[in-house]
Amino acid sequence: MARRSINALMSWLEAGMAASAHAFIGFWSRVERAYQRPFSSLAYRLKFAFYPLLAIGAIAWLGYDWSHGQSLNSAEDSIFDQVIQHRPVEPKPSGRVVIVEIDDCSIEYYEGLGEGGWPWS
Repeated sequence: MARRSINALMSWLEAGMAASAHAFIGFWSRVERAYQRPFSSLAYRLKFAFYPLLAIGAIAWLGYDWSHGQSLNSAEDSIFDQVIQHRPVEPKPSGRVVIVEIDDCSIEYYEGLGEGGWPWS
């Protein structure tokens, strides 16, 4: 009798764990799809037409950008700017970058020292 009730309890516990695991996996897959692909519901509704429409939209945008006095280099730069703007993590600065500004004052200073040309010592 005790063995039967233990088996029933274990069976009930196992079924509950399986149901909760199934519910969690379903929930997590929806969360993961929504996080990684914000347009996944649109892609699901459009089915196989989504990617050709996406390509046509990208080509149309590049054509519009190119026909309005822009070049493909500026289109590439604007795409890169959008990618950098929407990145999830901002990298920490390394501290090894130095910005050197060479202006007229600097050139006059080195000409006064007798080092008039390029490269400077």
